[in-house]
Order: sequence, then structure tokens, then C-alpha cells
Amino acid sequence: MKKMFFYLAVIILTMAILNVPSPCKAEDIPADKTVNDTASSCKILDYFEIQVRNLNFGLLQKPTDSELNPDNLQQISRYTLGSDLRPDIKISIPRLEISCKPRLELRWKHWREGPDKGDSDIDSDTFVNEWLIRVALLENLFISYGREDLQWGPSFLLSPSNPFYSNNGRNHPKSEVAGAGYARLVLIPDQRWTISLIANLDKGHKDLKQKFKKNYAAKVDYIAEKAYFSAILSKQDSEDTRFGGFCSWNISDAGLLYSEGSFDKDAVEILVGASYTMPEGATFNLEYYHNGDGIRNGSLALHLADLETDIARRNLWRKNYLFLQYYDHDMMDNWSVLFRGTAGLDDHSYAILTYGDYNIGDHSQLFAEANIFQGDRESEFGSLLDYSFMVGIEFSF
Repeated sequence: MKKMFFYLAVIILTMAILNVPSPCKAEDIPADKTVNDTASSCKILDYFEIQVRNLNFGLLQKPTDSELNPDNLQQISRYTLGSDLRPDIKISIPRLEISCKPRLELRWKHWREGPDKGDSDIDSDTFVNEWLIRVALLENLFISYGREDLQWGPSFLLSPSNPFYSNNGRNHPKSEVAGAGYARLVLIPDQRWTISLIANLDKGHKDLKQKFKKNYAAKVDYIAEKAYFSAILSKQDSEDTRFGGFCSWNISDAGLLYSEGSFDKDAVEILVGASYTMPEGATFNLEYYHNGDGIRNGSLALHLADLETDIARRNLWRKNYLFLQYYDHDMMDNWSVLFRGTAGLDDHSYAILTYGDYNIGDHSQLFAEANIFQGDRESEFGSLLDYSFMVGIEFSF
């Protein structure tokens, strides 16, 4: 509780400081001036930005009694009420950027299955999900260190070319992916080329099922007139070298083809997809994903128990999947809707997501999310939940 009050105090104090009058604005400072050059006439607060979001929700979900979750051994609650405070703080001065994303989470949970059946609990957690220090050594050379959610690639549900963590968090639109510790050196020779050296040095706030292993990667990006290419070479401690990459090609103003994947000496991951954007703005996506390390049938529990490497990076465990998505942003100005189907082609299980949000005004948004899972008790999408429903409201300041 002390940490919770500390974060609240920091947030309140920061918002109060932002209201202090300043003698000049950041845009009034010449680009070639440093902080020391302007200290006599401007305050550091002119470079300070903060955005605060407050997410409040209710969640109903039904856990499945299966081999992966016998008698709700994973302690999935039936009912959850939550409130998250998510401030994003950023300081930008010439050649230096500092950002921090502290989080406060409050939860009430009630269980109707498993060892905690009939019990309720109230819990709180305070942590820093992301933070970053980024320095421009030259106009085209940057170095950074911090805790980030490092994502890339054109696919809408996972990134098989990412050697660190392939889960991009989009399976739950209002969730946040936990940050991990990275050091990066980025060189931009010109407008078309970017070269990045990346080291994943700690697990950050991620809850890993295995012991963390450091991971290193070199990434080269190239932007063509109607295409984008990336190549990634990575090496994890005591593991094989991994090669990966992705590409996307605008075949027309509305159509996009893309592919993404990676491989080592044992297996290949590959995703191919296409998207089409309607004139009114709605987008359709179709993707096929092959996971060479997965299994076509058999016990997922035994498969996960036998895995000794790479479990932190991946989030699907069978071999073949089909994804279908429809997304319409700002439908009728204030509405956004998302429909997604994920089919496991090997065990014939599937998951269906329906999501929608409505902007009440400039600073508040209602949202709802429904997930339906179908498959037998040994299948991937039928082994943890039967369904989950979430409704809530988000405020932003």
C-alpha cells in the first residue's frame, strides 16, 4: 500500500507542476540551443509531457476443467473488477528523451471453481511497465536503454520474426504487454535504411515460465517505393542462431500482401497474409501461420513440459493456424469495431473475438469485449476458457 500511495503522490505532484506558469514555450527555443543555453529564460518543464489514462472494467469468464487446467489449478477467477491508472510521462530535450510509464492496478476477484472456490480477494500492484533513456549521439545515430514493449512486423496477432517475444498483445485490445529490458543502438544512414543492434538484457516486468536468457539481435530495415523489408539475425545465450525477417508490398492503394517468419536449424515459423481496405475505411485481413515447433495432435500439457527453450517467445503451440479479421476504425465517427477469428487447423479448435468502443467525448470511451472458445478439452482453444466478457470505461486526461 505504501508503494501505491507513493505513485499516487508522484502523479498528483506532476500534474500540479504542469500548471505552473512558464516564461516561454518549447517551440520558442531554437533547435540548435541546449538546455544550458536556455536555462536563464526557460524551464525544463517546457519539455515535459504527461498523459494519464484510467481504465475501469468488469470481467466475467468461465474456466475449463481440462488437462492444462485441472480443477482450475491455474486459479482463473470467475468474476473480476479492476481499475488501472496508467500515466505516461515524457521529457524531450535536444539530443535526449526520457520516458516513464508507472502503473497502478487494483483488482477484486471471486472464484467459483478450483481450490479457491467461494473465496474473494482484493489486491493492488504498483510497477513501472516501461521506461526509456534515449540519446542522439549524432543526427542519425541513437543509443537507448530501458524497459520497452518492442514490437514490429505487419501481422495483426503475433510476430514470428521477433526473436524476443512474438506476442503483440492484440488478442486483448485494452491490455498492455509487459515491457522487457533492452539496450539499442540505431543508425539511420538515409531515409530508406535503418540498422539496429538490440540486446534483451533482462525480463523486465514479464512473468516468464522459464529462466530468463539474454538475447541479441541485429536488424536491418529498408523502405522501397511500395514495399518494406526487414532482416533479423539473433542469438540467445547457449541457443542456436536464428534468422528472421518480414516484408510487405502495396499491390494497390487498397491491397497489401505481407509475409513474416524466422527459422533456426530445427524448425521454421512462417506467416503469410493479405489485407484489403474498403473505400469507407474498413479493413479485412486473412493470414495463415505455420509453427514448425508445434505439434499436430497429442497432449499440450506434455508438449509444454518437454519444451526447454523458446517458450517465452512463443504463444501458440500447434502447427497450423488461420486468422481472419475485420476492423473498422471510427465507424460513424465515434464507433470502432473489431471481429477476429482464430482457427487451430490441427485440433479443430477456434477462438472468436468481438470488440467495440464508443467515444463519449474527448476524454472518455466505453468499450466491450467478448471471447468465445470452442474445442474439446485437449484442444488448444478449448483447454483454458469457455468464454470471457469484459465491459468498461476509460478516461484520458
